[in-house]
Amino acid sequence: MSDAALLPPFTRLRTLRRHREACARRGIRGLADDAFLAGMLRRVMRRLEREGTPSVPGRVSPLVENDLKLDDLALALACNGGMDDAWTAFVRDIQSVLAAVALRRRDAATIEAADDLAGHLSEPSDDGERRIGAYEGFVRLLSWAAVVLKRRSLDLRRSRRAEEARMRSRARSEDDGATAPPGDDVEPLVRAARAAFLAMTATERAAVRWRFVDDLPQVAIARLLGVSGARVSAILKGACGRLRAALDRALGAHSPERRGQPDEVWAALRVAVARRLDEESAGSGEERP
Repeated sequence: MSDAALLPPFTRLRTLRRHREACARRGIRGLADDAFLAGMLRRVMRRLEREGTPSVPGRVSPLVENDLKLDDLALALACNGGMDDAWTAFVRDIQSVLAAVALRRRDAATIEAADDLAGHLSEPSDDGERRIGAYEGFVRLLSWAAVVLKRRSLDLRRSRRAEEARMRSRARSEDDGATAPPGDDVEPLVRAARAAFLAMTATERAAVRWRFVDDLPQVAIARLLGVSGARVSAILKGACGRLRAALDRALGAHSPERRGQPDEVWAALRVAVARRLDEESAGSGEERP
C-alpha cells in the first residue's frame, strides 16, 4: 500500500506542517517532505508489525496524529540522514542534558558514554541506517537516548573490567620478567606512529591531541573545531584506525604471536611506544595545535 493510501490528505498535510514547525523550533533544515513521510511511515509499520495489527489507514492515522512525538522524530530522522545541523541540535538539546546528569553522578563510564553519545548513534547499524534510526518516535527522544546511554555505559564498564584484568595479568608477568619488550622492539613502532601522526590533517592532529593529550571531551572538541559531535567521533575513529594500522605494519617480524602471551606483549609495547612518543614530544618543544 502506498504512503498516500495510508494517510488521508488532511492528515498528510497536517503532519507535514507539524514537521516543518518542529524543524523551525529546533533551528534545523530537516528532511524533505517525501523523505520524512517515508521514514515516519516505516517506523509506524514496524510498530504495527510487532503488534500484529493490520496496516490500514484507520489504524495508521491515529498513531500519527496522537502517539508519535513528531518534534523528536523530525530531529532523529534528520540526524539519521546525516545532517550536521541536526546533530548539533541533538548535542545541544539531548546529549548535553544527559552529560550534565552523568557529571552529577560522577560515574566515569557514564560520563564517557555521554560524551560520545552522538558519535555512537551516528555509526551505521546492521539494517543500513545509523544507530539513531532505531528510534521510532513513540517515546520522547531524551528518554530513548537515556536507555541507550545506560546500555552503553554498562558495555564500557564490562570492557574496562576486562582491560583491568588484562593489565593485572601483564603486571604479574612483568614482575616475573616475562613480557618486557626489548628496546629495539619499540623503535620501529615509535617511528611508524610519529610518521602516521604527521601524515594526518591539521584537524585530525588537533582532535587527537585535544582528546588524548589534553583529555578534552568530544563536546568541547566539537566547539573548538566548529563541527558536530558525530563529526568529531568520525575524525578520531579514522585517525586512530590509521595509527593502529601503522603500528601493525611496523611490528612485522616482531609479532607477539610468535613469542606467546600475545595480549601481555601487545599491552607492554603500547605502553612503551606511548612513553617514547611523550618523551620525543617534550624534548622537541613541538607546539600544540
